Amino acid sequence: MNLASKRLQRTEAPLLMRISWLERQVTRWTLMAMGSAVVGALIGAAISVLWRR
Repeated sequence: MNLASKRLQRTEAPLLMRISWLERQVTRWTLMAMGSAVVGALIGAAISVLWRR
């Protein structure tokens, strides 16, 4: 019982770590994309306001 669970953990742990690492990368990239989109929109609005003036 204990041996089997240990073997299961050994085989599952790297996979779970890889999945969590992938999730971290995906969340980081989505946050960066959202942030850059917001910054781009703000810069575009500021430029258009300044351009009109």
